[in-house]
Amino acid sequence: EPALIKRFKIGYAEGSLLKIISNGQKEALKALHILKTTEKGRTWEFFAGCITFPVFDESGKVVHFYGRKVDSKAEKPHLYLTGSHKSVFNRKASRVYDTIILTESILDCLSLITIGFENVQPLYGVGTLTEDHLQILKADRVKTIVLGPDNDPAGRSGIAKHKLILLENGFKVKTIVPPAGKDWNDCLIAG
Repeated sequence: EPALIKRFKIGYAEGSLLKIISNGQKEALKALHILKTTEKGRTWEFFAGCITFPVFDESGKVVHFYGRKVDSKAEKPHLYLTGSHKSVFNRKASRVYDTIILTESILDCLSLITIGFENVQPLYGVGTLTEDHLQILKADRVKTIVLGPDNDPAGRSGIAKHKLILLENGFKVKTIVPPAGKDWNDCLIAG
């Protein structure tokens, strides 16, 4: 959806970055781990062939990136920059709403936004409720967390762990499960 692409600054890394940057930019992108170098010295673009999703901090600075391979047969379809997951995608939601739906992925988050739920933020996979998530949710005075995991064994097992952590941190916790398909993106595609 074009509005979501513009709103969240979603991009596509076609793999031509090395052809259009200077040597100085190349070194800067290596430091950020956007470009990687093999042991034999070959430099390659980490997010090549990915839809890219920047994650912003409070000041609007990009602090993290998620990449989703467009090739459904890719060995590693989900890519994150090296290091800890910083901030949260769609931070605006927790600033506005006192109930937040947490999904397993950015694509699931965007699927729920597409069907009209603005109070949604993603985790970075089933096991990644980070300290940043907790601190941001507390700072933004969120009261209730609705866990919206994938409808698969991993999603269901992650619920108990996250529920306990959230309850210990003073949140009310509810759960919703996609009514069709494995995840919210499948549900959206199924109509």
